[in-house]
Amino acid sequence: MSDEANPYQSPQELPPLAPQGIRFPARPFESGHRRASWTILLLIVGWPLCLARIVFDCAILQFALAHQSHELRNATSVVTNIPFRGLIAGASLAVSVAIPVAFLMWIHRAYRNLPALGATRLDYTPAWAVGWFFVPFISMIRPYYVTAEIWRLSGPLGFRSVDGIAGRRRFSPLLVAW
Repeated sequence: MSDEANPYQSPQELPPLAPQGIRFPARPFESGHRRASWTILLLIVGWPLCLARIVFDCAILQFALAHQSHELRNATSVVTNIPFRGLIAGASLAVSVAIPVAFLMWIHRAYRNLPALGATRLDYTPAWAVGWFFVPFISMIRPYYVTAEIWRLSGPLGFRSVDGIAGRRRFSPLLVAW
């Protein structure tokens, strides 16, 4: 077989692979502090609302069981608090929707700021840093890698390691637990 008949190039003739990593246009640094603060505030407000909703739901369940067995001695306190339970449920629903929105807005801003901090060869774009949270099955793994990259590349240490690759070897027990 002659070389002219072979449609494939030998590995020595192939051009070198492009460096790994995704490049997206670097924008000036914009603080993500406000978005992080909103996320934290919503989490702080959300936990007591969730607990209050659980308490009211248990009380209504107890009322329903008492009504079913005709033991209505303590039912008046539950019945008078039902409108307050609706207020708690509405506020809890609003906060439950706002928490992921605020968190994902913060993730987007933090990832978008990485090139402004000097990071190169990133694995994702800011849009995909958020988009991985919505992909079934992959959403159980990929968001960890996104947040680990944000953690690793946005700290106060230098961006160049010994081998010249952007990034740092930092460990976060909180991130691993998440």
